[in-house]
Amino acid sequence: MDKLQILSCEQLVSLIVKGNTQAETQMIVRYANILMNVLRKACADEDLAKDISQETWRIVIEKVRANQIRDAAKLLQFIISIGKNQLVMHYRRPENKRTTSNACNQIQKELNAASIENAYYDPEKTILCESMNQELRELICQLSKKRDQELMLRFYLQEQDKKDICIALDLQTTHFDRVIYRAKRRLKNAYLTQLEMT
Repeated sequence: MDKLQILSCEQLVSLIVKGNTQAETQMIVRYANILMNVLRKACADEDLAKDISQETWRIVIEKVRANQIRDAAKLLQFIISIGKNQLVMHYRRPENKRTTSNACNQIQKELNAASIENAYYDPEKTILCESMNQELRELICQLSKKRDQELMLRFYLQEQDKKDICIALDLQTTHFDRVIYRAKRRLKNAYLTQLEMT
């Protein structure tokens, strides 16, 4: 499977069930930042958020491999739900009893607020966002230069940090803005061309 191939949630789940590890990687890359943002906002503890995130991905991969997800189209909500449950369970453990029930309730409120803020409760909005992201991925993958494709996917859809992108693509940070400006211009031209053809 090409690492830039565009896959729907259903396709990702289907491939993971069949044992495709690249599909697992693509799932994590696509949703890791969203999960971390929800956890980070809820607990205000970067290290704890990272620990919960790792445990969440372990459980998610295990369950998806075993085909235990009821609706593959709701993969993102499934991931967030497991992350939320893991964080709540953390604060309910005996060794964390110093966290009062009031604090635990506050964590739950923060998780609910984070979910609302990210529109997981709104199916129409979620579908619209997924649809727009899908169209953007397809447009990006029409770019002739592979580096443009990977740069745009990493920066706009996967929301990776500029420094991480530069390391991954062997790109000087001083050249990043110039390179992405040219890539955006080529993407705009591809979009206008597509409009003319419709």
